[in-house]
Amino acid sequence: NVGWYWMPILEVFANTFFSRTVQETIPGGTGQGQRVAAGQFAKVHWPGEGNATIYKLQGGEHLLRLSEFSVQAGPKLHVYLAKAPEVRENADVPRAGYLDLGGLKGNQGDQNYDIPSGTAVGDYKSVAVWCALANKVFAAASLKQPSAVSHEPSAKATPE
Repeated sequence: NVGWYWMPILEVFANTFFSRTVQETIPGGTGQGQRVAAGQFAKVHWPGEGNATIYKLQGGEHLLRLSEFSVQAGPKLHVYLAKAPEVRENADVPRAGYLDLGGLKGNQGDQNYDIPSGTAVGDYKSVAVWCALANKVFAAASLKQPSAVSHEPSAKATPE
């Protein structure tokens, strides 16, 4: 696996990759976003912490929000919604299927990722921060339905 080749290089230079704090609010006016699923990040290959929450906004669109988020800085990090209920190893993501929501905006802070319309949000059971260079999961969060989630209150949607 080519990814294993990059592991020692990433470990040595991890702190030299971009480190950026993002502070975004939930878009959508003064109403509230309905929480669809949420979970907390944990380390897979590198430290990660914070909350991952999927909201259904008033206009019907879905949004993934990372809040109080922090992950080890690294190259070519992407945010994936994964169909795997838990991501414990790299193979869990491609084996179950995933949706790439784009490049990670920052390795710290609160940030939003639009989920494309028509996406069957309920099919996705976890969020992974994926290194496209090494094909490795940095950190992941298993998503649970709102009745099973109590760590993050409903967020008010506020204009940016």
